[in-house]
Amino acid sequence: MRGTIRGLALLALGLLALLGPSTPLLEAQSPQHRALLPTVAKGFVIAPPTSGPPAEVAVDIRDFAFDPSEVRVRVGQAVRWTNRDAAGHTATARSREFDTGLLRQGQSGSVTFSRPGRFEYICTPHPFMMGTVVVE
Repeated sequence: MRGTIRGLALLALGLLALLGPSTPLLEAQSPQHRALLPTVAKGFVIAPPTSGPPAEVAVDIRDFAFDPSEVRVRVGQAVRWTNRDAAGHTATARSREFDTGLLRQGQSGSVTFSRPGRFEYICTPHPFMMGTVVVE
């Protein structure tokens, strides 16, 4: 293991000496890919974090309920509702700020939240079904 790490460090230093400190080792194909590429600067390899919040938070609709009934997301994250019931359902904000539309069995709908707040929602055909999205 130490030999592998030492070998990789020597390879990185060799590439740095050959290419210079500001030359990227890889070229991104798009802006989205650019964030995924490691960067070499002053002899250190800086890689993007491998953990963090998921891009989407999943909510299942089953047995005429949202599961989980409350989710917490960050600004910019999405919630994806997937209908596991035979009946059609929606996830509709009480404020009408979002509505997935009618989701048939197996269908999904998602909403990306762009501002903090507490968003209570219901299923329009079954208003006894309630849930909450808390955006931090």
